[in-house]
Amino acid sequence: MNQDWPHVKRTPDAVTNLAIIIGVLLLGLATVVRLWSRGGSFFDAPQTIVEHVERPELEVGNPLRAPLLVIPRLARFLPRGAEVTAFRPLSGHEQYDGPSFLTAIGQLPRNRVLPPFTARLGTPRAQLVEYVIAIDGPFTHPAYRLVAEVPRGRLYKVDR
Repeated sequence: MNQDWPHVKRTPDAVTNLAIIIGVLLLGLATVVRLWSRGGSFFDAPQTIVEHVERPELEVGNPLRAPLLVIPRLARFLPRGAEVTAFRPLSGHEQYDGPSFLTAIGQLPRNRVLPPFTARLGTPRAQLVEYVIAIDGPFTHPAYRLVAEVPRGRLYKVDR
């Protein structure tokens, strides 16, 4: 064996173990602080896929949470193959609401989801979409009647 070869100084096992323990404790504490700041119960199944993404006081700003909760609850009132649209009414009238409309496309595979303009006030009654899911507000179109209501959502059907 060559005696000129430099020997590497080895850190004592106790120092290495202490460094690992301190690192694990710091990362664990940081995780608890982060989860605590987001609020909520972390051992319950989430209601939607966007749970625990934001702090609770900011939840109102997430445009996907309400449609993800409302549309499945109202889907049981829709017959298979029915035409439906979903939006957040603006002053009681339709508006293009991308998050609600696109969520409805994904959550209503048994139905034909049409864009919100198919429930516009000036549209002839025969061309109106059959069902409207109104999220976070009432829909005041005179050709529609209320069929069902859940928290934060209403289902309307056109009278032909």
